[in-house]
Amino acid sequence: AVCGSLFALVWVYVFEEVVRIESISRNLAADHAGLQIGEVLGPAVAAVAAIQAAYTIGALTSLSEYAQIHRILAPHFIAWPPLREIELAAQPGAVDLDGNPL
Repeated sequence: AVCGSLFALVWVYVFEEVVRIESISRNLAADHAGLQIGEVLGPAVAAVAAIQAAYTIGALTSLSEYAQIHRILAPHFIAWPPLREIELAAQPGAVDLDGNPL
């Protein structure tokens, strides 16, 4: 009877509790990684969203408008000093909202 109880405890611990704890740990690690990625990429994503918004409202019509791009992105670089550069490149054949080539 004692041996059976001991075996049952070992079985529950090894094959149920460890698997459950492993699953919880894996999920927590994935959530933590997602938060870290969001923290690292967040400023760049916000800067690109600002450029896309400028295109949408017509404040920017070309990636060649360097002064306008500088004005749009300056607050992002001030707010996040580790953000040192952003590369904006249009794909070959890309067009703006009016169908003009970028």
